[in-house]
Amino acid sequence: MFICLFTLYIREVNMSEGLRVVRGPDWNLGNKDGGEGHAGTVVHDNNDNTWDIIWDMGCRTQCNAGKNGKYDLRIIDNAPTGARHSCVTCDICKKSRILGTRWKCTVCFDFDLCALCYLQDKHDLNHAFIRFDKETSEGVHVPKRAASQKTKLLGIYPGAEVMRGPDWEYGTQDGGVGSRGVVIDLRSFGSDTGGRNAVKVRWPNDESNVYRLGHKGKVDVECVEPATGGFYYKDHLPLAGAKETATKGNPEMNQSILKIGDKVCVDIPEKALKEVQKGHGGWSLRMTECIGNVGIVKGFQGDDTVEVEYGSDKWQFYAGAVRKVHHIKVGDTVKILENEQKAMLLQKEHGGWEEDMKKSLGKVGKVIKLDSDGDAVVAFGHQAWVFNPACLIPVQGVKPDELHEKQDFSRSTGVAAEEVNAGLARLFAHLVMLDTLGRQTVGAEQVVTAAAQGNLSAVKSLIQQNPKLVNAEYKGLTPLIIASHQGHKEIVEFLLNSKANIDAKDAKGNTALLAALSGKEEQIALFLIERGADVNVVNKDGRTAAHAAAFESLCTPLKQILQKGCNPSLKDDDGDTPLHDAISKKCDRAVALLTNHLKCDMVCTNNNGFNPIQWAALKGHAFAVERILEKVPGIANVAKSDGFTALHIAAINDHKEIASNLILKGKAKINCTDDGGMTPLHLAAIEGYFEMFLQLLGMTTANQNNERFKIACLMIQNGAEIQVRNNRGGTILDVCRNERLRDAVREFIAKTWKSHRY
Repeated sequence: MFICLFTLYIREVNMSEGLRVVRGPDWNLGNKDGGEGHAGTVVHDNNDNTWDIIWDMGCRTQCNAGKNGKYDLRIIDNAPTGARHSCVTCDICKKSRILGTRWKCTVCFDFDLCALCYLQDKHDLNHAFIRFDKETSEGVHVPKRAASQKTKLLGIYPGAEVMRGPDWEYGTQDGGVGSRGVVIDLRSFGSDTGGRNAVKVRWPNDESNVYRLGHKGKVDVECVEPATGGFYYKDHLPLAGAKETATKGNPEMNQSILKIGDKVCVDIPEKALKEVQKGHGGWSLRMTECIGNVGIVKGFQGDDTVEVEYGSDKWQFYAGAVRKVHHIKVGDTVKILENEQKAMLLQKEHGGWEEDMKKSLGKVGKVIKLDSDGDAVVAFGHQAWVFNPACLIPVQGVKPDELHEKQDFSRSTGVAAEEVNAGLARLFAHLVMLDTLGRQTVGAEQVVTAAAQGNLSAVKSLIQQNPKLVNAEYKGLTPLIIASHQGHKEIVEFLLNSKANIDAKDAKGNTALLAALSGKEEQIALFLIERGADVNVVNKDGRTAAHAAAFESLCTPLKQILQKGCNPSLKDDDGDTPLHDAISKKCDRAVALLTNHLKCDMVCTNNNGFNPIQWAALKGHAFAVERILEKVPGIANVAKSDGFTALHIAAINDHKEIASNLILKGKAKINCTDDGGMTPLHLAAIEGYFEMFLQLLGMTTANQNNERFKIACLMIQNGAEIQVRNNRGGTILDVCRNERLRDAVREFIAKTWKSHRY
């Protein structure tokens, strides 16, 4: 009996043959697996931390399962190896003795899912789960599926077309070589083996039989047309060959990882963030401004909500939506995030993203430079990029990866406002890397590198030897452009005195003036303007010097730029004017300078349909609202295409001062409705829905409800119709879910009605 039990234990823990896998973080074999999301089967353990895999699409590869610290695979299903949970039933499909991985809900009492139901997105995606890989494991907490990257699982699943594979030994049962059958279902190849290690296939000759898909390391069929097996979440799956430590308590709550004072950023996109915020601090459109930007942890509310400070604002986020930003210094070895979607999101305003950066994901590099904003230049051998520090994870004892150099500095992606920084950031990273390596170059590369590094003597020496180098181009940029961006004034002055073309453009149409403004180099920008730089230049993204100065809150250069004739109302490719940019940055002085200009257009809309006052209502910029109301009376009642006025926007975002100004100074129409039949008062009441949840969690303050009450009462005093119904028939009080707030408004209405009656 003891021998049998011991054999079963070894079989469960150590057996790898039959495991179903997908590509992992260190995958470097191109599309030999069939592409991202395609499944394969472990057919042999080489006993050297490598496994042989036969991929469903037919290719055979040898993959690292811990060798040299590399993990090429993630385990998608361990049922074929015999893993099961004898006393647990799936609460969705009701199958007893869960095969393979067990997923236990952390929210619902005694609620479990089998692997298939979990992959098919059964149960609430906002509930976090614990993963149990085997019956004896303690469990590993994973984040909510709603906040995780979702990848479609493809391969030999019901509906897939297959033909005979590498281990076929069934004669002409399939109808002959080349015949294609259809997978009917997954099943076990025998009662004494694991589950889902075989498939039933129906062939064109109407024969239906069961074939091995991992049973004892054998694969009888090969996929011709894959079918989907549901979806999987990369970070929820175990790495093949890794020893994973069970976690105590939910790590996504970050209580054991985060502490007050830590730097964090939101690393999930707007749609997912809005979804996971339900019950965790509520939602405001302005929360999108926090995505990718660094805030400071100020406290923890309940078990899974963290309070984060961004400047003068504090937001409560679901803890699984924030990422710790590690302290990074020059010389550190760091690993880049593996998740491409998260990396692209985080890079948006931190150096930008380019297609070639994909090869850095999951790789280890060395920090060789930190800029003034905290962004890091990370080198991988002879290649380097600028990264948001939130993309970096410190590692020790790991040698940096070597990546092949193939960069095009003329390309740039990301929002228009960051285009200048993106192109220059990539070049600067490259130049820093060259300087670090001590590579000796000649001509254009050498002078541009020297200008980037602030090496005045080298720049002088090179140009004195060859005066033509003063306007040399390397990777599309001149010495003047890169020196202006990096703030090397002595070099800028020397270059101009040496007859450098002050208005030369890079591949994106940026001049030295635009480069200086994007680099927040105010004194250099003023110097360039004084030396005659063209203030009317427009780059290929439609950005002007006024856009750049307003976006960076450089008001003295902005004043000079406007005085010299720069049009304050030109739109960039996003439809934003410099006024939109000034409002986004909440720069009072920039707004004042622009709105005082005779040619400033204060009614034009950007590509998202927001005119400046609506944009200010969204961003919470009270000064801009007040200034625009003074300049353009009546603009408060202009509606977007969806029917939202500035008052709607202020109400739904809880911008109390702005709502008050719109009503009292802008004569905003309180009873106007949007396309859904909602008035601003409806929206103010709906905000009470979030308050109810905060109240239950002990996070609501009296001031929040008092301010909401004041706004509601102000609207009623100014003639708001309390019986107006939305498209679902709800009145203001019907949609208000906060009992205290609802009762207070009712009492106010009663008192108001009584005073009017008498």
